[in-house]
Amino acid sequence: MWMKAHRGQVVDDPVVFAAKDWQSLTVIALSAIIFATALFA
Repeated sequence: MWMKAHRGQVVDDPVVFAAKDWQSLTVIALSAIIFATALFA
């Protein structure tokens, strides 16, 4: 996200941008899966 902000591609609030960007959603989903696996395994 820092690279996109530096390039001027982030024109919205960073939280709103992360909720819409597919790459950010992928990282969030993978982090949630890893966290849940570590918590319940």
